[in-house]
Amino acid sequence: MSSAPSSEQISDETHRRLPPLNHILPVWESNQPMRPRSSPQLVAGVAMFAAAMWLAFEDVTFRRFEAILATPITGLFTGGRGIARSDDVVFFALGTRRAFGLQITNECTSALLLIPLLVMMGAFTIFSRVPLRRDLLALAAGGLLMMVVNVLRVAGIGFSTYHWGMDPGYKYSHVFVGSAFSLIGFVGAMLLALWVLVRTERMNQSPALDGSAPGPPADIVEPSKTAPGSHRAKSGPHPAARRRPRPGPDAVVPDDPDGRASE
Repeated sequence: MSSAPSSEQISDETHRRLPPLNHILPVWESNQPMRPRSSPQLVAGVAMFAAAMWLAFEDVTFRRFEAILATPITGLFTGGRGIARSDDVVFFALGTRRAFGLQITNECTSALLLIPLLVMMGAFTIFSRVPLRRDLLALAAGGLLMMVVNVLRVAGIGFSTYHWGMDPGYKYSHVFVGSAFSLIGFVGAMLLALWVLVRTERMNQSPALDGSAPGPPADIVEPSKTAPGSHRAKSGPHPAARRRPRPGPDAVVPDDPDGRASE
């Protein structure tokens, strides 16, 4: 009468049949010690907060810098004639009947979009354990995308005004199309910064999932197959029986395991 298997035997059998979890779950280092917050992280976080405050109260210099960037791009959209800049105003088509100037005001600058990004990245830099290089990379990627979007927005307004005048060119491109374009660019820049911030460093170290079930781990050894003198598997005939010749006209079948023919 066979006894019921113990809980240890059931656990070992289940472990042999189930694939290892490291082939299914993503790499996670929950037991690793947290990185200590370094002094450069604190300094960088405070600097990001200070930059956000500077953009909120003193953005004249930044608007002039945006005008410098937007002037050649606007020239490409308006035929490249009569392009000039004065302070934070971009002029195009000077010397023609379509001459116009676009001023980058407090409501049109990308500083309004950069302030939330700087505040978010400053909080991540100070209060999280994300490496500083990744914080700076996320800030650079998001900030660059926001500035590019705003420069293209100014150039698009110049293109519409140059071809269709104040109404409907400037009116619709500035109020409706430009606002929607800025909103889409802001959301995209924030998502890009978050993706750079939280992406997994060990992505290339995780095993590739090709759809096939992985086998048992290498440290699990089945004693029935490898250990000498262990209990043999019940399925299949004895190896010695496989070498017994089939009866035939000239074959002599031994009667005992020693191979002696019967007399």
